[in-house]
Amino acid sequence: MSDVYVTAPGGATFHLIHDAAANARLPARRFERGHSVDQQADAYILVDGVRIEPLRISGFRLAFFLPAQGREIALCSKIFVPAQACLDNSDRRDLGLAVGWLQIDGEMVAIDRDEACGPGWHPAEFEGGRFARRWTRGAAALPPGARIVIVDVAGFGQYWRDPREDTAALSA
Repeated sequence: MSDVYVTAPGGATFHLIHDAAANARLPARRFERGHSVDQQADAYILVDGVRIEPLRISGFRLAFFLPAQGREIALCSKIFVPAQACLDNSDRRDLGLAVGWLQIDGEMVAIDRDEACGPGWHPAEFEGGRFARRWTRGAAALPPGARIVIVDVAGFGQYWRDPREDTAALSA
């Protein structure tokens, strides 16, 4: 058994335990310590280290307006491990944002094809033979120079919420 601490983009720290019995107890331990689970992925884009917040166009569509000449661009979010959020789930992947549709500067990106996605993306998921979604790993590379990014969120994760986030929001 070994303990590993992982810091995700945005600064959230996750405690991973590599032991099946301990892993089964992890959700209960987190709830005991005041953590909760929500479906807020906290999506944003990093452009050369600067955080860009989305404009919510609808319940599931996000638009990002990026500064000119960005060189390092990544679609970012909180991450979760389904097996650590739900006792009946054995999926051990680090999942970020579920993306069903992506448009960059007016051009559709065929995210159902692996060659269209750079580092930070999981393989595409299909349901009934049709593309359903592609999860990020928490930070997915986007092409340099992108100016307008529109994302359709295609599902929701079970992200751990640290009780300190609630305290910070109340004191702000």
